[in-house]
Amino acid sequence: MINIVCALPSEARPIREHFKLKQEGGCEPFQWFANDEIRLMVCGVGTQSAAAGVGYLAGRCRTARKEGWLNVGIAGHQQAPVCDAYLAHKIHDVITAERWYPALQFTSELQTRLVETHPREVTAYPANALVEMEAAAFFKAASRCAEFERIHALKIVSDNTLNSVTALTRERISSLVAARIDQISKVIADLQTIPKAPPIDTDHFIETALKKFHLSVSERIQLRSIAARHLVLLPNEDLCQYVSDSESSQNLYRAIECAIDAAPLIFPQTA
Repeated sequence: MINIVCALPSEARPIREHFKLKQEGGCEPFQWFANDEIRLMVCGVGTQSAAAGVGYLAGRCRTARKEGWLNVGIAGHQQAPVCDAYLAHKIHDVITAERWYPALQFTSELQTRLVETHPREVTAYPANALVEMEAAAFFKAASRCAEFERIHALKIVSDNTLNSVTALTRERISSLVAARIDQISKVIADLQTIPKAPPIDTDHFIETALKKFHLSVSERIQLRSIAARHLVLLPNEDLCQYVSDSESSQNLYRAIECAIDAAPLIFPQTA
């Protein structure tokens, strides 16, 4: 089962229509739709709504850890053309400074980009990031109920320096998502194949880190996220060596982050 979370009804509508999803539940706090393979939730705008929506869907449907989670929505960018679609390879919450690293275990035709989650709409675009309002909270919440390699974010450019966010309408947003429905469908299909792959094991690394550093629950989740990403990109490196070489948990995180940033982006080979 794949769980898709959108902030807006206009983002969700083309997905609901394409997969012929039927509305579930009655008077519930969130609107959601489903068929035998996909659930689709409209969570509302912002980090609190995204976190609450993921938590509600996971509890309401008793989701399993091997289910996939995909955040689909619009985002702004300084220069990327409107309607371009990207997967996130790094998600940064600009308020909490938390960072998440989706672990790509499938080949995709989509390029990847840094995604920044902001508390409000952004018109002063950063140079090299997609800007939006939900992905960080979505990833953090989903990581509590699913394996890291099964959690991803797909963002479609809706505005840039030449196309103002204030000009967006519900119809325009739906048309952008509809134009990328084939790419969305492909990512969903890829997520459905991940159960065939062995899970990414970060337990030994986390246990080693805990013997040296005190880590909060949030820090452990972030460290698992970056460790999973590292194991995908650099499978032959010993993560525990970073623990030995680091004087603090912050230094440990930065060392792994630098190694990831320097590594070439690769996708696993398919048979």
